[in-house]
Amino acid sequence: MYFFLKHKLIFIALFALGLNLIFGGVTVHSVDLSGDVMKQVKAGGDAAQFSEAIDPRLAIMGVVRIILAVTGIVFTVLIVYGGYNYFTSQGEEEKAEKGSKIMRMAIIGLIIILFSYSITLFIGSRLPALVTEGGEVAK
Repeated sequence: MYFFLKHKLIFIALFALGLNLIFGGVTVHSVDLSGDVMKQVKAGGDAAQFSEAIDPRLAIMGVVRIILAVTGIVFTVLIVYGGYNYFTSQGEEEKAEKGSKIMRMAIIGLIIILFSYSITLFIGSRLPALVTEGGEVAK
């Protein structure tokens, strides 16, 4: 080990020479694949139906619905977790209070999420007609 530290420059030079001998004979040829790549991208876009444009407002509405649905699932899991803590407290006041508080806050959060989701569904049912037809929504 001391030899390698003392003769660091020689060791690095020999190491570089060894790498050059191993990988030095490798030649790299560039191939123009731009035509093939664009054909594959177009085929993938057609298969995934990316060729049809969607209005950004409709895309944002879809993302908001997904976020609200996932958040609703999280609050439902929190209600179950709080109930589990409450029912398994076995007389421990602190654990029962913690479970009760978690359930109470999760129920409030779930109610807010359900109201938000219903507003999103209401707007989402009217938005496509406004976006695509650009006119009045039938009453």
